[in-house]
Amino acid sequence: MTTNTAQTETELYAFIEAEHPFYGPIQRFQSWLRRAGFDQEIAQRMDGARWTEQSSLLGARRMSAQTWRLKWLYWSIQFRHETLAGRFAALTLIYFPEQDRIQRLEFPSDPRLPAATSLFGLTQNTASELADREVLRYVPRQRLTFRATSSQHSKPLIVGKLVRLDEWQDRYDRWVQVFRKASQSPQLSFTVPTPLGVDEDNGILFQQAMAGENVAELLDGDNAEDWLFTLGKIHQEIHALEINQVPEWNLAEFLQHTFFKLEWVSFFQARHAKLFGELREFLLRYVPAVAGAQRVFCHGDFRCCQVLKDGQCWSVIDFDAAMRADPYWEIARFLTYLKKDVPLFEESKRAEETAGEGLLERASVAYLRGYEEKRGEALNPARLAWFRIACEIHFLARLLQRDRVNPAAIERSIESIQALRAGLDNLSPNWKPI
Repeated sequence: MTTNTAQTETELYAFIEAEHPFYGPIQRFQSWLRRAGFDQEIAQRMDGARWTEQSSLLGARRMSAQTWRLKWLYWSIQFRHETLAGRFAALTLIYFPEQDRIQRLEFPSDPRLPAATSLFGLTQNTASELADREVLRYVPRQRLTFRATSSQHSKPLIVGKLVRLDEWQDRYDRWVQVFRKASQSPQLSFTVPTPLGVDEDNGILFQQAMAGENVAELLDGDNAEDWLFTLGKIHQEIHALEINQVPEWNLAEFLQHTFFKLEWVSFFQARHAKLFGELREFLLRYVPAVAGAQRVFCHGDFRCCQVLKDGQCWSVIDFDAAMRADPYWEIARFLTYLKKDVPLFEESKRAEETAGEGLLERASVAYLRGYEEKRGEALNPARLAWFRIACEIHFLARLLQRDRVNPAAIERSIESIQALRAGLDNLSPNWKPI
């Protein structure tokens, strides 16, 4: 949730009803926020900020198919202000209900990312050749992306990504492979950042800063269909890259993870438990066979926000999660996340559109048309429908976990899943079960 108001009234997970097992701990946390005067503190910090964003996340452990235990809840608010180090600040509260304890993190202090303090604290010792550092994105306890100028590289604009120390090697190896292959493929219609090295002691990866703005923020009613057509072609070019030294995606694991997400959604939406149980059997009945030859190189997180546009030039960034996988999975995931990643396609902006005639659907069709044109053959509609159902389940579970839904949005998501299910039934594909 993004806001520019001068105060914040914290109402977390409003969709969780009083009889739910998580309701009590969440209410205790919110009561603590009010008693501690946290809303007043936030209001003071927001004064003069040009941008703020709040985020929530639940961490839970499954005890059985119907029972979960809340391990932790974090709530974070982030600010952008020209007077701050890195033009950025963040406050994160992590609540541990079993100990009834709250841990407070004030950026740049983060035990999982210790180098953040050196980068953006008062001393700023780490990578001292970096100047004019600006935070681009911060995910508490996971990663930090920033932009800076570097005297070591004759002061070009560079991007640094701080990750946990046990992750940097694998991520950087993928960056290097993608850059080498893209450099050897002059026919590509997009570019990728040049890797610039690693601060191994601190887990900071450096790469060239690409010109342009992310496409998600630039899309409007005039360009959406044309640009999504181009993105479809770019996505197929990524899938055609011959890069093999990356992790292998596994369909059986994906299916089990999908069932796990179904249980999670059922835990919060008990009135739909029967439908979710039927979906489990439905997905099993139509599960596709995936031979090794059907796997291709995938970006791993291909979304509009990972594509930059500068005039007529396109760039694709953030290949951290690259893998060899079924391309239908990544196509389905891209289509599913359009309604979250692109402000133009947000639920609130589509509420008045007539079903089947909205811009989101036309843009999705344009993307698929671009992908198929570059591929030289049509996609299998039944296979795509199966993966879209699975990705919609993952998407709904994510929204519930991150407190990004309201009752109307939940119903629309379920309607979308049911429509895809009906379409797949009508296609009667000849799937080979696992």
